[in-house]
Amino acid sequence: MSSSSCLLNKNNKSHILVFPYPAQGHILALLDLTHNLALKGLTITIIITPNNLPILKPLLTAHPTAIRTLTLPFPSHPKLPPRVEHVHHVGIAGNYSFINALSKLQTPIIQWSDQLGIKRIAFQSCSALLAAIFHRTWSDAPAFRPLPVVEFPEIPGTPSFRNEQLPSLLRRYRKSEAESEFVRESIIANTTKSWGYVFNTSRALEATYLEHVSKLMGHSRVFSVGPWA
Repeated sequence: MSSSSCLLNKNNKSHILVFPYPAQGHILALLDLTHNLALKGLTITIIITPNNLPILKPLLTAHPTAIRTLTLPFPSHPKLPPRVEHVHHVGIAGNYSFINALSKLQTPIIQWSDQLGIKRIAFQSCSALLAAIFHRTWSDAPAFRPLPVVEFPEIPGTPSFRNEQLPSLLRRYRKSEAESEFVRESIIANTTKSWGYVFNTSRALEATYLEHVSKLMGHSRVFSVGPWA
């Protein structure tokens, strides 16, 4: 899983399953969204691993009945020390290992939800522009790796970046390496397989890029939840 995401189970009453990616810039933004959803009266379950459970204390205190937790053990990974369950303990170089480790929670999550036809809603903790760049670069990652300057003529404003300015996750990609390919497939799935996409941004700032992501996804279920959204 390449980014924080929400899963929605539409039943008689909406029940949202939230799966935050354990990195500070991701988890805080998604928990703020979760708080606002709880204020709307929705029932929410948050997937969390044991050592990250204290992060939820303020949220659980504020919503003792609306929010519950599903605590699952953090899967082991050969490149991660025991009991390390948050990216800040290893730095951004550990993102590949974290994404691949957390993918092992797919089976227990499916067992918990009993395969109820849950819709996938991707959550991007930052800009819609970044999602557009990710979609383009990860679709053909090997071609972008050696370029000194990468241009995006299909994105509004035709932005361009020096290679070293591209996201570190992309720059660490290695073709045919199993962990790299899993990260690539996961990020592409955000725009190709998600029912909807939620951005922690403002439509007043990024309307053009939100509309671009909507075109990439082929539907209008693209939402902004930042200030003046």
